[in-house]
Amino acid sequence: MSFLLLLFFIGSLSFSGAHFHVINVIEENELEQFLCYNDPPVVGDTLVVLYTNITHYISGNVSFCMINTTYSLNITSNSSGQATINCNKTLNDWHATITTGFSFINVYNLTLQRLVFRGCGGFLKNSTFIDTINSTNKYSFYFTQYHSAVLLFPHINILLIQNVTITSYYGFATLAINPVNATMNGLNVTKSILGTPLHLGSGILVYFIDRNICSNNDLLHTVAVKNSLIADNSADADENKILKNAQIVQGKIPILGAAGIPHFILKHNI
Repeated sequence: MSFLLLLFFIGSLSFSGAHFHVINVIEENELEQFLCYNDPPVVGDTLVVLYTNITHYISGNVSFCMINTTYSLNITSNSSGQATINCNKTLNDWHATITTGFSFINVYNLTLQRLVFRGCGGFLKNSTFIDTINSTNKYSFYFTQYHSAVLLFPHINILLIQNVTITSYYGFATLAINPVNATMNGLNVTKSILGTPLHLGSGILVYFIDRNICSNNDLLHTVAVKNSLIADNSADADENKILKNAQIVQGKIPILGAAGIPHFILKHNI
């Protein structure tokens, strides 16, 4: 590489970095406006900085908050410590009700770093993406009315979860659908809550439903979980209860998860 070409390459990186939009979240209700009401909207590669001197509360008025963008998004704290996102402001009764989940759809490069999610988890039935999966005949599995999750990641090209804690939560801590390159490093998932009559899983669920993934290109899809802790989580072990309440619907069977790192791969012959 010539010297002039090298200078041009470095200059291009610096120029592109200048377009990174920064949102500083310094008040306790600001994060909800961004995640749940797209205010401000994501109009380019965005860095969201959460201040650690406050708790970022989510009121629960929205069951599933959604960010749908093809840009890159990085949500992190403003220091070496973790910023806390609390979906149950009262902190009095963690068993009261399922609260709010967060969905990031089609994000090209998503990073969640130095965060704590406490008391979170929304019903997946309130996610338009999951509704599409359930209503499409080509899929052999479906999500029931009881399924819930804290973080939903459909079709993320590059996913990095770094130094994140999910605790006192409902349903799956994370649900990644068709991830291409996902890394979870320093993810601590603890204390799932039995918030529904039928508890169909917790922990980390990875779900491959794109039939093309189950071809000779399997190696193009990578999920790495490193330096992480998954403890004090639960799933319903009563098979009769599961079969009675989560019935086969139109030839589909319900997703049944465990409490660790369950994963499903939809193959051609299913």
